[in-house]
Amino acid sequence: MLQEGKTNGAFAVLVHNAKGCGHHWFTRAFGSKIPYGHPVLTNLSRRMHVKVHRAMKKFLQGKKKRVNGETVSMYPTRGNSGEKIRRNFTPRERIKAAREFVEDFEGGKYLDNIDDELQIIKKEGHLK
Repeated sequence: MLQEGKTNGAFAVLVHNAKGCGHHWFTRAFGSKIPYGHPVLTNLSRRMHVKVHRAMKKFLQGKKKRVNGETVSMYPTRGNSGEKIRRNFTPRERIKAAREFVEDFEGGKYLDNIDDELQIIKKEGHLK
């Protein structure tokens, strides 16, 4: 088992991995209402799940824009909640960023997974 600290993003990964919940490529912070455990979510090993979250953190920290004179980021933190991210970035911007990340991660290996997830989000109204 990985012994990772909270500061590198691995803690949350291990918590929801322990439940076998699957990975949201279009994150909950981005507005996905797909419930944990839904069959469309991607099952990853703990090690791969931590790798995804670390890479996603780095990627999303670089996704910024100016809103009302303030620079805002797509990466969720204590002071940058999912609600705030959804207010600052349009659904189109969030979907584009999620797909962009997946296209670059592991050579696009998970593109079918995010496309399936986005299809369910649209079809079943799972977008906040």
